[in-house]
Amino acid sequence: AGFGIGAQVIAELEDGQMGGTATVRLPDGAERAWAVEHGGFIRTWADLEAFPWPQPGTLPLDVFDAAAALLPAGMKIIAHAGGMLMSTRMYMGMERFWITLGEDPALAVALLERLQALQIVAIDQATDHLGIGAFFLDEDLAHCTGLLESPRFLRRHMFPFIKQVADLV
Repeated sequence: AGFGIGAQVIAELEDGQMGGTATVRLPDGAERAWAVEHGGFIRTWADLEAFPWPQPGTLPLDVFDAAAALLPAGMKIIAHAGGMLMSTRMYMGMERFWITLGEDPALAVALLERLQALQIVAIDQATDHLGIGAFFLDEDLAHCTGLLESPRFLRRHMFPFIKQVADLV
């Protein structure tokens, strides 16, 4: 089961505010939708502050009640709770995120930290659910030839969050 603050954030957006998707053609000729990479809805400090962020602790966890009721005896839910860096890139737009890391890194980090803080509260709430047996934390940290951000950035801004989640779980 997937859960997290991403759905709450998306619910606050007007249609098209995310920037939508673009169609990309894969080498085998197939097409797929892909997030628009040039710009998101958080571009400035004013955007970050003006956005109606969800209140910590308001994420509904009833999806776990419904899922747990369907499971055979002894089976548990694996809760998917990752993607804070991926969400940061998407909310800023990947291209804008990386430009911001060079021009105003504090803004990119502030968005990431806001999402992480909200997600930690949600994970903390979910750890009490008897139907959950494990958490799955994922991130897009690299591509075929290397990391998307520097090792220093990851050590400073991602690994402490991952450790905090591990300590909670």
